[in-house]
Amino acid sequence: MLAGPGAISTSLILMSQARGFYQVLALFACIAAVAFVSYWIFWLAVRAAHRLSPLALKLITRLMGLLLAAMSVQFVINALEQTSFFKK
Repeated sequence: MLAGPGAISTSLILMSQARGFYQVLALFACIAAVAFVSYWIFWLAVRAAHRLSPLALKLITRLMGLLLAAMSVQFVINALEQTSFFKK
């Protein structure tokens, strides 16, 4: 998810728009900073997961799945509202 099509295309666009060495260096520094922060967050998440009980992990997993399902339903509803069939 971190290196998906959105991140890759954004990096390529920013690289093509970079003018000079310092802008390219700034782009690589930002990519490195995002990679470091992502690693740090994942490292903390693993440490926190070891401290939680299996029941708490199952509960969090189900709640996140419910949240994801609710968001996907809302996206479908928003898309259907944009069609001419459902416009008021």
